[in-house]
Amino acid sequence: MPKVVERDWLPVGTSELASYDWLGTFCPAISKIKVNGLDRYQVRIIVGRSWRGATSNVSYDYFELDATGLIISSPRGRGKEFNQKVRILNMDKHVEWAKDKYFNQ
Repeated sequence: MPKVVERDWLPVGTSELASYDWLGTFCPAISKIKVNGLDRYQVRIIVGRSWRGATSNVSYDYFELDATGLIISSPRGRGKEFNQKVRILNMDKHVEWAKDKYFNQ
């Protein structure tokens, strides 16, 4: 198992984070979720945006982290650098920080 690097912040800048409204519900860029009864975190980022006339199409991908903040899944092309190698500390603090912020709508 590779050595795990601990960081205080996410492996992306705020310019990549993505939050949005879906049918009247705010979906924050950083959130705590349950997967099969286990606590997990997810960080949503923009991986593409295209325009057709006045209509925009945005593509998203996710970093998934376990309950300790260890990155267990990364967007395409980033796994080799981050998966099972980086732990983000204080994820609850990041969830709280992002809970009402809009990024890259």
